[in-house]
Amino acid sequence: MPLSRKTLILVLVAVGLSASAETVLKGKSFDSEARSYPIAAFDLRYAPAQNANGFAATAALEWIPISRYGKLGIGAEIGYLSIPSKDYEIPLNARLSYRFDYAPNQFVVPYVASTHHIFSPRTAATQSAPAGVRYPLRSTMAQTVGIQFRLNNIDGHGGRSLGRALGVQSVYLSSEFDVTDEIFLFGLKFEL
Repeated sequence: MPLSRKTLILVLVAVGLSASAETVLKGKSFDSEARSYPIAAFDLRYAPAQNANGFAATAALEWIPISRYGKLGIGAEIGYLSIPSKDYEIPLNARLSYRFDYAPNQFVVPYVASTHHIFSPRTAATQSAPAGVRYPLRSTMAQTVGIQFRLNNIDGHGGRSLGRALGVQSVYLSSEFDVTDEIFLFGLKFEL
């Protein structure tokens, strides 16, 4: 029996919040270094083909103005969406996210995000349009929920080396579900 969207969202958030609460209550710390707060993040995400309907890939840059009481991110992303024999799009998105990251070195971090998509579709039919014809801009909103796993907790030495060499504070493996379009995305987040 397939799970409904609401059930899936509730399970993702409940698992993440329970792991977060356990980390906060037990006061676990996987590093002996003092906690420093990130100011920016870089994301790479990929959505595999679903029912042979193409794929999506995005790269995002995010500013993190609030990071003491969870992490509020404001950012922009660009990507590429492809649907075989139909069309492709190069989306430009504005994104607002909140990550429930309360404890130092928290391993499981649930998050929610709202993305405003602005993109110009290109199709096989519109590619042969006469010169000077403008492609219509479409604007949509999407809501996502997800879970991130802090990889620095698994390999602390590698995380510290990456931090010293490139200024990366944390690396996360993320799994995200776009509730609006019903798409799973997977990727990496680098906090700077």
